[in-house]
Amino acid sequence: MPSRSLRMLWFSLAAVCCLTLIQIARIAPVQAQSSAQWFDSRWTHRIAITVTNPSGALVNQQVRIPLDSTFPFVDAADDGADLRVTASDGQTLLPFWIERWQRPTAATLWAQLPLIAAGETQTIYLYYGNPGASSLSNASTVFEFYNGFDSIQIDTPLANGSTWQQTPTYDGSGQVVNPDIAYFPNGWKGYRYWLTLEPYPASQDSYENPSVLVSNDGASWAPPPGITNPIALPTTSYLADADIIYDETSDQLWMYYPHQQVNDQTLMVRKTASDGINWGGQYDEPVIFSAPDFELLSPAVVKVGATYKMWSVNSGSVGCDGQANVVQLRTSSDGINWSAPSAVNLTISGVIPWHIDVIYVPSKAQYWAVMPGYAPGSNCVNTELYFATSPDGVNWTTYPAPALRKGANWDSGQIYRATLLYDDATDRLRIWYSANDGTIWHQGYTERDYSDFLQVLVGGNGSTSNGSGTWQHSTQQVARGVAAGKFTQTSGADFSVSMPHAGYTGFVQEWELYDNLDTSAKDMVGISSSEDELALGVSTDVSTGYYVWRDTAGQVTATNVARTTGWHTFGIQLKRTASPRFSSTAM
Repeated sequence: MPSRSLRMLWFSLAAVCCLTLIQIARIAPVQAQSSAQWFDSRWTHRIAITVTNPSGALVNQQVRIPLDSTFPFVDAADDGADLRVTASDGQTLLPFWIERWQRPTAATLWAQLPLIAAGETQTIYLYYGNPGASSLSNASTVFEFYNGFDSIQIDTPLANGSTWQQTPTYDGSGQVVNPDIAYFPNGWKGYRYWLTLEPYPASQDSYENPSVLVSNDGASWAPPPGITNPIALPTTSYLADADIIYDETSDQLWMYYPHQQVNDQTLMVRKTASDGINWGGQYDEPVIFSAPDFELLSPAVVKVGATYKMWSVNSGSVGCDGQANVVQLRTSSDGINWSAPSAVNLTISGVIPWHIDVIYVPSKAQYWAVMPGYAPGSNCVNTELYFATSPDGVNWTTYPAPALRKGANWDSGQIYRATLLYDDATDRLRIWYSANDGTIWHQGYTERDYSDFLQVLVGGNGSTSNGSGTWQHSTQQVARGVAAGKFTQTSGADFSVSMPHAGYTGFVQEWELYDNLDTSAKDMVGISSSEDELALGVSTDVSTGYYVWRDTAGQVTATNVARTTGWHTFGIQLKRTASPRFSSTAM
């Protein structure tokens, strides 16, 4: 079979029992609300949604909420991030997911009802109208099992950023290294993200001076108005590896960074700012302690309770060529006076640690670290990124596989120091990382559901590919938006991606595909296991003008849906008792 043209598609797989009937009745905002209480005064609008259950009692039931052009999209955030769904009391938040957001014409949401009795009718509420809200859309909280293939990885825990982020620098190069972020969900001094990094044009350490950028979306960065970057300059030698934290007690941002190679010593400096802008004079250097050169690299500071903890890398007297590097920990009660360093159990077989960053995740009661490392016999210009967790910051669980490997384009040279955040509400792991193509440095971004990331990292139930082709993000944003992707078959007869999943008895699968009326195509998408297969597509020996189903016995039947060029959505409810591999095929 000859190579086919591109087909773009998305999957949503959800374990559901049955679908309830939905009616939508609009109500006016605050001034004409019903007896139900209002969720939050920051949300200015809501509509009532009537849910009727014609069958038996249902627990944790998924409800589909379609919106058409009569919905006032103009009053909601452009991306629907301010949507909230509540129970009939108008206040209790319900898990929900935005399946489709095609503003201003249509949208589809799913919400989960805790309980709806047989024959019962419930009213739930959809709130909108708060432009400062962050999205709580999360399919994993709505369905028993979900895999949207939104950020599909082929045998790798994290995908490389398709391009870098624009990071303006005082030297005009835009080349940066060593990002670290202080994050405020509700903002601080007007911004949610405060980022420190250093310019690093063509790896020139004379420019490696800590600077500050801000953002409200984690993607668009600019210096905060009134700041002078860099906030520090060396009196001799060079600076490096800045780390930024927010200290709640003082309501300040604190910056730690090493001043390296000063009379064979590395000086640890701490600067503070009550507004994020005024950090003192550029040559002010509040030194809090020192260590022999190259024994104090890449500080990562976290405050948990009343204790400050600082991890750093000790490479002995060697630096970048170190072959016996160790991670060390210091503690402090005030962030100024620090204990002597002690070794921690953070080792990865066959990997030499380099620049580390650490956060504390309260919901997991764990410290998480990301750390570039290199193979023995190599050095710090050949790093990839690794991940580790710890209950106490001393004893760490590590993984032999990199969390993020070298890419194919702007980050093909090496993956360097990174910083991370975790969103409890969405289970989303977010990583900003510095990397180069061998010469030019930039900051990139990647994210993934943490549960999926960890599953692949430990080697279980990851996506696998067969045939010849690639998966990549799509620049044509249709139903799924920014996470849209496409399969590209490069040669041969087919290309497929599959992922196993166990522990369920039923699910609904939806397919969205683009059809260019290629009459030689056979199977577009399907679900398969070692025992059976069900597919939707085109079978030239049955019909070239209609879509067809192929059942588990291999019988092909034409549908009554005529083929047309463009996007089409198909769905089917299936039952399985085995553990199939969810599979997508471009042919």
